[in-house]
Amino acid sequence: MSEQKEKIGLCLSGGGLRAIAHIGILKAMEELQIRPAAISGTSAGAIIGTLFAYGYSADELMTIVGKESFFTRKSFRLQSSGIFNTRFLTDIYSKYIPENDFSALKIPMTIAATDINLGKEVFFSKGELYKPLLATASIPFIFPPTLIDSHIFCDGGLLNNLPVEPLLGENHFIIAAHVNAVSPVSEEECKKMSAKAMAERLFYLGMANHVNQKRKDCNIFIEPSNLVRYSMFDKKNAQQLFDLGYEAAINALQSLEQQ
Repeated sequence: MSEQKEKIGLCLSGGGLRAIAHIGILKAMEELQIRPAAISGTSAGAIIGTLFAYGYSADELMTIVGKESFFTRKSFRLQSSGIFNTRFLTDIYSKYIPENDFSALKIPMTIAATDINLGKEVFFSKGELYKPLLATASIPFIFPPTLIDSHIFCDGGLLNNLPVEPLLGENHFIIAAHVNAVSPVSEEECKKMSAKAMAERLFYLGMANHVNQKRKDCNIFIEPSNLVRYSMFDKKNAQQLFDLGYEAAINALQSLEQQ
């Protein structure tokens, strides 16, 4: 397994603050001494993956989550391009990764974003770091889009919430983590859903269908159950999210460690 571990590729999905579950997954990988040789991610998964690639441990990432404020009144801005200012994200990036360049990362990282002009996904892996991180997390209507080289970008999860493509063809053993699992509901539960809840469920079902098509490309697929019951914008359940990610990863990765 030593040679295989050196070639492990890790893919982290988006999911807002639900992506804290990714930190639990990273903690499990640390304990099992499974270190990725390359990481790809989108939206919040890209942010966590980049911080990990820079050198922060899972415990340090949880400390950062506990210290930093997200979606506060200070960052609120009611404008047509987004209701929150991305300045707080830039401040976090510059605080924890002072070098604004992919070359500062200890593990190769690929960030997925959606090019609104061309209507396709784009992968960033070199050059300036902060703008791709802003672009991949620019959730429509929540954050304003990001301008890079005369192109307008938004959340990478819109077109590709599990960007395994950069890891294919490199002989990587791919471990992928998805934090937007949608559990089945009964007929009675469906009838009781509000229009908003139904719209959200349909959105996540559509996203999950695209992700499920990529399972065949993954050697190990980690998906903590029914995380959509947790808000994308509230970190009050951070420890529960971490624990769910950790437990799901331990169950999935122990078989890999034993090979």
